[in-house]
Amino acid sequence: MRRIFKFQKVRFIAVGGLNTLADFILFNLILWSFSIHPVIANSISLLTCMVLSFFLNHYFVFQSKKPIKLSDFLKFMIGTGIVMLVAQNIALVGSIAVLQNSIGDYLKDIHVEPSLVIANIAKLIAVGVSMVANYLLYKYVIFRHATNNTDYSS
Repeated sequence: MRRIFKFQKVRFIAVGGLNTLADFILFNLILWSFSIHPVIANSISLLTCMVLSFFLNHYFVFQSKKPIKLSDFLKFMIGTGIVMLVAQNIALVGSIAVLQNSIGDYLKDIHVEPSLVIANIAKLIAVGVSMVANYLLYKYVIFRHATNNTDYSS
């Protein structure tokens, strides 16, 4: 198991998977508990999971030995915030519109609540869009000076 985690991209995908799971759980808890717009639920879950993501990326993915500085954390939050809150919410809204027009009536016909199903499918699409953008942002901007930035898979 340790051998597979020597690859930076594998660590990134593992952390991304864990973060995505936490994000989906929180997104749905907020959506179901408060019946608020999916963009608001998404923004709250994203901001919460961004903090978790910073620490997991710093220590595990990029294996930085540098102590965490407030400036590094703020750079991460701003950079990730732009990608996640802007790009992911645009993808979310666009996906919801397309999905409502394409499968909304079908879901109603089979007696499934379309808003929650559509919100979750749209969230999954939006996560895919932001995952690629975040990897590039983290590797080349946020954690580019990590002491152990070697990726043996290249």
